Amino acid sequence: MGIQGAVFVFAYFYILLKFPSQKSNVSITRVDGNLQLRQMIFKNRIEAGKLLATLLENMVSKNPMILGLTRGGVPVANEVARALHRPMDVLIVRKLGVPWHPELAFGAIGEEDELYINHQIVDQLEISKEAINGAISREKEEIRERQLKFRNGRSISDLSGKCVIIVDDGIATGATAEVACRIAKKMGALEVILAAPVGAKESIERLSKVADKCSIFYIPENLSAVGEWYLDFSPTTDEEVAKLMKETKVVSED
Repeated sequence: MGIQGAVFVFAYFYILLKFPSQKSNVSITRVDGNLQLRQMIFKNRIEAGKLLATLLENMVSKNPMILGLTRGGVPVANEVARALHRPMDVLIVRKLGVPWHPELAFGAIGEEDELYINHQIVDQLEISKEAINGAISREKEEIRERQLKFRNGRSISDLSGKCVIIVDDGIATGATAEVACRIAKKMGALEVILAAPVGAKESIERLSKVADKCSIFYIPENLSAVGEWYLDFSPTTDEEVAKLMKETKVVSED
């Protein structure tokens, strides 16, 4: 079987013992003579967060600040924060969607006016400067509104000299994740760890040069959309995020 095979078998039985609900969603398959963990399907963001937390338990000694990317990353981050008994804040980053295909990001913009543009996508799809500037303007306004909703207008928590774990519900193009990492470093974070339940291999390879470390629970061979890896990927509402932000104060004070 070899070391790789033994690791996959261990991971398989670890998941089944610790998270019985995953029993029908995980299998081990032999591909080109190698064993591979396949079909890691998460029940919902809460379960995904609990699974992700098992990867981050060794970070407790660093007293990390947990940052959930709005909006879908916040329920995942909340479970990580609870498991690690650490404070959580939100990091507001907005995807810049292709005008005729909003789910496909050509870039992202976040707090501190941090901007990332994927010029390869822009060039391939011939997205005009007018469309780019229009998207940036709209999303800046959305960021301001969400700062009021989620933090009553206050700025993000002080990150200077801290270990920061940035959590999202999944990473496809990685545009929002890259902006989030840049924001954390811009604000003086000593170490930036990017964490997600699932992520695209190519994006993770690129982001490993932006973050100090990437902790991804499952990296499939092919990922076209994050939602494919969840049984329930219902949109996270502003109300849900606001509620979790109120509840996380208890975690912060423990």
